[in-house]
Formats: sequence, structure tokens, C-alpha cells
Amino acid sequence: ELIQSLSQYKNSTLYVVADPVNIEKSKEISSEQIEALIKRLKKIFSYIIIDVSTSIDAKSIKALDISDVILLIAIVNLPAIRNLQRCKNLFEKLGYSAEKIKLVLNRYMENEEIKTSDIEDVVKQKVYWKIPNNYLTMMSAVNKGEPVSRINPDSNIAVNYKEFASKLCDYLITSRLQNK
Repeated sequence: ELIQSLSQYKNSTLYVVADPVNIEKSKEISSEQIEALIKRLKKIFSYIIIDVSTSIDAKSIKALDISDVILLIAIVNLPAIRNLQRCKNLFEKLGYSAEKIKLVLNRYMENEEIKTSDIEDVVKQKVYWKIPNNYLTMMSAVNKGEPVSRINPDSNIAVNYKEFASKLCDYLITSRLQNK
């Protein structure tokens, strides 16, 4: 069963359910199994983060359907903005509310040629969050397998992640209270 592949990350409070090592095994996982797994995990954990592929299939859609929030993440360039538009159109066809979808700009730099307002005009939704471009700190964290906050806790990206997590938590708590 998928829940048995739940692994604790180092000595942290984070747990991971990774794809099976064997690609053929991952193809055998059904949408129903994905749904059952997420529902079980929701009973155990306060927050579940699902990183879906850029190619959306039935399993991804099932995960998105039962998610409280969808973070639609993109860098600031024309192909990425076009993909944002496509995803947003798909999500509208699937009946997701605009409130469920949060636009996040990754590797954001203040003096981009394409402005945040341009993206919002094209996608017809406000940008929810901007993650700054800090390549050196991020690559160090990735290569060491450590959180950014451990690599450089005072970096702009570590501070940004904390603020982002806080804003998301506040949103989720408020929306859960309103839905009770």
C-alpha cells in the first residue's frame, strides 16, 4: 500500500511519499489509490504538499480536485506565462474556484522586463506570492539536501519562505474555520 512508503525526512517533522523507484510501478497507481492516500494523510497531517508533474494526467487531476489550495508556480518569461494561461483555463473547466488557485512567481527579480501587472492582466488573477531569485543559496541547499533556512537562515529566500508559509497557514486556517 502507498501509505507504507511514507518516510521521515532526516530528523525532522517532515514526511515524504515518493514515487516508486520502478517507473512501471508508478504507472500501476490508480486515481482512486491517490485519492485514498490523500484522504488518509489528511487525517494524520495538518498540511500536505503535493508536487505534481507539469504534464497533467488523471492522477494529477484527482490530487488537484481534493486539494484545498493549488499553487500555480511559474518563472517570469513568455513561455511560462503562456503555460499559466493554459493551466488556468484547464482549472476553470474543471470547476476550480479562483480562490483555490494561487499564482506564485518563482526566481522573481524586481526589475524584470515583464511586470507583475502584465502577468496579472494576461492570466486574469492577482499574483499571490513572489519568491526571490537566490540561485547560490538554493543550489547550496539542493546539493546538500538541506532546507534553505539551515544553509543561510538570514537569506532573502529563507525569510521569504517563512513568510510564505505563514501566509498560507493563515489562509488555510481561516478558510477551514469558515467552512465549518
